[in-house]
Amino acid sequence: MFGLKIKGDVNTKCISMLRKFESELSIGEIKKRIQEGSVLIEQDEFADDFDEDATTMEDFADLVKQLIKEGADFTVLEDEEPITQEVFRNRLEAFKEISAQVEEDMERESSF
Repeated sequence: MFGLKIKGDVNTKCISMLRKFESELSIGEIKKRIQEGSVLIEQDEFADDFDEDATTMEDFADLVKQLIKEGADFTVLEDEEPITQEVFRNRLEAFKEISAQVEEDMERESSF
């Protein structure tokens, strides 16, 4: 499970991006969590395997990229522990490779 904490003030564009990603959170709740230093967003790397409407790891990675572009000060967490952006990129790359391998295996098995 990955999480995202934002430190300090963020601009309205970042709040809009966060709201778009996690539509269940009100703007007030987003601001409150930022002030409290609470986890804003949690992303299960396998969520889309069980729920077609769930956000994907790619969506989460896109959000991280957008926050970087906007200059937001944030921390990515893995299992509630802070990780560097480089570690996050490595985990994401490994996840993509595993997903591709699983999909390939499933296609191969269905052709029998």
